Amino acid sequence: VDLASARLYVRDIVSRKMYPDEIYDELFGMAIRLDAKVLGIEETSLNEFIRQPIKNEMFKRGIFFELVWLKARGGMKKELRVKELVPYYRQGYIYHNAACADVKKLEQQLLMFPRSRLWDIMDCEAYIIEMLELGERYFSPKDNPEDIESEYDDLDYEESISNWRYA
Repeated sequence: VDLASARLYVRDIVSRKMYPDEIYDELFGMAIRLDAKVLGIEETSLNEFIRQPIKNEMFKRGIFFELVWLKARGGMKKELRVKELVPYYRQGYIYHNAACADVKKLEQQLLMFPRSRLWDIMDCEAYIIEMLELGERYFSPKDNPEDIESEYDDLDYEESISNWRYA
């Protein structure tokens, strides 16, 4: 997420069935590799399975992240979550890493929306909207250097104090 340039990057995707210990290894490995500061974790049906073990892994590894516990948005309907991505794509905010092996799976799911047979990757991506909202993270306005300089024109300059040592 780059709030200053209003861009959301899909940098890496892991899409396969995993055991819990593999999930933790992949989660922390990717977080370190991408220099992540915040991790978003869906806890809808995995509350007991995921919350304590992930916190435990952070302490065990000595690596700490801000954890955002994500609830299913729009009830349990994945379609409503994924539909929220549409304006972000239409406005050109979301970028995909072409070097990522599984990005084609994401793009296939998105192209088939809402009739896609698989929803897992695009549903996961859709949680970025909730993460941004929960963290109160919003895109910054685009700065125009000319506007910054014009702010100085509005200032009233006062005459400098002379003989300030003898006042």
